[in-house]
Amino acid sequence: MAKADNRWKVIIGLCRYAGLRNPSETLSLKWSHIEGREIRECPIFPDVLKILEYAYELYLSRDNPSEYVCDADSYRAAAQTAEGWKNSNLRTQFLKLLKKAGVEPWPRVFHSMRASLQTEFEEKFPRHVVCSWLGNTEEVAKAHYVACH
Repeated sequence: MAKADNRWKVIIGLCRYAGLRNPSETLSLKWSHIEGREIRECPIFPDVLKILEYAYELYLSRDNPSEYVCDADSYRAAAQTAEGWKNSNLRTQFLKLLKKAGVEPWPRVFHSMRASLQTEFEEKFPRHVVCSWLGNTEEVAKAHYVACH
């Protein structure tokens, strides 16, 4: 995070601490979604709150505030197509950031952040509750996210 610019700090934080899918959920999250409970309801844990407060200070305290938690209009424009999210190139950019920070990349960088959060949450909360927060089914969690089945 120390080597990341403001936008990337928000993206990484939302992936790792909120378990959001990237780019579809990180770049689509609006401030109104946080209050409105439009898709799913989940608690705002301290690590997520820090990221939201950071983004709030960056993007809502200025003269022309963004409606999005992650102010990344250029990423959204490049990645949103009629067929859905494509060619966002965020993985390539994240790998460059990891290299710059001297961090060895791990397989499936964005997926792994979500999976590790699912696993950590399941150490404290029942799977069905965690799945409702992260927006997946128990079957999907077991097959794709949880480290120890």
